[in-house]
Amino acid sequence: MEDKILLIHPEGKKGISMNVKKYNVLQSAILDVLTIHGAITHTELITITSAEIIKNKIPFEGNIGWHVEWVKLDLESKGLIQRTKEKNKLYFSLKNNS
Repeated sequence: MEDKILLIHPEGKKGISMNVKKYNVLQSAILDVLTIHGAITHTELITITSAEIIKNKIPFEGNIGWHVEWVKLDLESKGLIQRTKEKNKLYFSLKNNS
């Protein structure tokens, strides 16, 4: 039986369960992308993270974009990343905890 983690939605909506290994791969990829690129749009985050998973030939079952979205929401709820709005666009970046 595979280990699962319950993901949290930042608005308190019902979360989902995800395979821990899949979560760890996506969490690492998202944090790496935001470290390298800084503040990026939602579309850029999904596209770049998905491309990194494919480029690095990481085995992945399911829709990468959907899973990236849920891990992103979980990271927001845990205070690791933040969303900001500028000129009617949402941007995501690492949260500066200083």
